[in-house]
Amino acid sequence: MLQNKKKIFDEFDELFLRKNYGKMGIFELLNIFNNCRNEDEQVSLHWLRDKLRKIGIYNKNLIHWSEEDTNFLKKNYKKIGDLELSKLLTERKKSYKIIDGKKQYRIFTKKHVEKKRKLLGLKRTDAEVLSVVKRNIANGKWCIKKDDNLYTRGLKKVLEQNEIVLYRTGYFVKQGKKIVPYARWFYQNYIDKNIPLNHRIYYKDGDIFNIEFDNIICIKIGQDKTREFTEQALKCLKIRKIKLSEDWVNGIDKSKENLHKTYSEIEKMKIQNRKDFGRVKKLIEKYEQRLKKYDSNPKGKWNCIFNLRKKGNIIDNKERTIILRRKYPKKTEKKSIKFLENIGFKIIEK
Repeated sequence: MLQNKKKIFDEFDELFLRKNYGKMGIFELLNIFNNCRNEDEQVSLHWLRDKLRKIGIYNKNLIHWSEEDTNFLKKNYKKIGDLELSKLLTERKKSYKIIDGKKQYRIFTKKHVEKKRKLLGLKRTDAEVLSVVKRNIANGKWCIKKDDNLYTRGLKKVLEQNEIVLYRTGYFVKQGKKIVPYARWFYQNYIDKNIPLNHRIYYKDGDIFNIEFDNIICIKIGQDKTREFTEQALKCLKIRKIKLSEDWVNGIDKSKENLHKTYSEIEKMKIQNRKDFGRVKKLIEKYEQRLKKYDSNPKGKWNCIFNLRKKGNIIDNKERTIILRRKYPKKTEKKSIKFLENIGFKIIEK
């Protein structure tokens, strides 16, 4: 801890800072200052920044908001979004500073506009946010103008209806103006249109890139983190690991289904299978570690058992069962019941 003593700041220190501030970083300057001083005279980063401000070096080229730009923001923040406002403010060229005899204009970003709105206390209502969203959609979604749209510039592919796309977060399908997850689209079209409340569409083995029909299931929210789900997923993944092993991959060349395919297509299949094998291997390790965690927290387990027994509930640790005293437990009991359920305990009501 630094002591609250007065730090010595000489003319030599000021000259050193003026010469080396632009050439060296602030942390390098701090290290040099502290290496030349005793333990009692050590300097903090806040102290050094304060001295730089007093000299007039720190944030020397900072360009502040002009009154015209602040007034423009106050008038238009309800109608226009922050990203669009940032581009309009840079185009206006009202905030500037003369540096070395030349005008240097401020370049605004979305973060600058957001921070300024917070400082001024300018908040949008829900109706105003909706109007901004509608305006953006009319001009081209996720863009400022139709000319700046990713689709018109050719950087992003225009998707057709019911076209399946692979992204980093899994497979998706184009439906109208939206892009829907493939699992949900498949379940609603081919299995059941209505998804129950507090349920989600997920994958049996936990692999978001495995979109086989048998792998898509409907589960409760939070069920994918339970012990039963992890054990089931591990079984499915171990079977897939055997299928994707090197012996099976090498057998692609000999299979009758792939006789009509070219050499390059078969090589691509092999590369894809090797990628899948690596991903499945990592998922198996992840689920095995999760299973260990369920039993590796004895403190939490015994605390929950003690709390439930204290309130009259009967718990059998060998058979892993909980007999509840009342039908609707209290909030204090619910947390411990959930914890024990995830470990593998079963609840029995009287």
